Amino acid sequence: MTVTSTWLMKRLGSLMAHLPIPGFLISRLYLFYFRRRKLLRVMDNENVIYIYNEPFVRPAGTAYEPFSTELFTSLINENSTVMDIGANVGHYTVIAAKKAVNGSVISFEPDPSNFRLLKMNCLVNNLKNVKLYNLACYDRSETVALWLRLHNYGVHSMGRLNLWYPKESVVAKPVDEVVKVKIDLAKIDAEGSEVKILRGMKETIKMSPNIKLIIECNPLALSRQGFSVNDLTLLLDEYGFTYSVILEDEHTTTDFAEVLIERKGYVNLFCRKAT
Repeated sequence: MTVTSTWLMKRLGSLMAHLPIPGFLISRLYLFYFRRRKLLRVMDNENVIYIYNEPFVRPAGTAYEPFSTELFTSLINENSTVMDIGANVGHYTVIAAKKAVNGSVISFEPDPSNFRLLKMNCLVNNLKNVKLYNLACYDRSETVALWLRLHNYGVHSMGRLNLWYPKESVVAKPVDEVVKVKIDLAKIDAEGSEVKILRGMKETIKMSPNIKLIIECNPLALSRQGFSVNDLTLLLDEYGFTYSVILEDEHTTTDFAEVLIERKGYVNLFCRKAT
C-alpha cells in the first residue's frame, strides 16, 4: 500500500469519527472495510519482525516509546516472567519473549483484530514461551464494551471515546483469576483502565515481592472511566510502589509531577516496590 493511500485511509477514519453518521453504520464500515482487508506490513526492526494493521504503522525511522522499550528490556533476564497487559500487536511481548528464553511471557489483548496480529507476530518470531489471552484485564469478570478508534488500532479503550465510534463486546477478567505465578515485570497500557486492572491484580502483586511495573498514566483516558491521576497514584502507594516519570526523548526518568504529565499529555511510569 502506498504512503498516499495509507494517509487517505487514516484521514477517512478520522473524518468518519466526527461525522453525524449512526454508530451502527460506522461499525459495519469498520468491520467490513478496515478489518477484512488484511492490511499487513512486515517490518524488520533490529531482527524482530512485526506485522501491523496498516493504519498503525509508524513513519520510517521513528521508534515506539524508545526509553520505555530500553528500560523494559534492561529489566528482563533469561529467567524472567513478564506480563504484557494491552499487548496490542506484540511490541513488548516479542522483545520480552526473545530475552526471557528460559522464562515466560503472559500477554493480554482484548481486541480480536489486534490479537490475531499478536499471534502472528509470535508465530513469525518462533516464540514458544508466550501465553496469549484474548481478554481485557479488569477488576471483575464480565463482558464489557471496547470502543474502537478507526485510525489508530493502538488506542481502543473501555472508556467511551465519542458518540459515533463503533464498539465491540469483549470478555474481561481480573488478572488474579488468570495468573497464578510470580511476576517479575509487568507492562500495562490500557487507555484509562489502569486503575481497574491494578485492583484486579492485588493478589498477583502480593505474591510478587520484586515486581516492577511500566504503566501508562494518561489523564484524559483515566477521566473517561471516572478516574484521575491521583486515583492511580494512590493505588500505587497502597500497593507499596515508588514511581517516577519516564521521559522518552530525554532517555531518563524523573521525579513524579502531575504538572509534567499534563504538559506531555500522557507518560509511562516506572514503578518499583519501596525498600
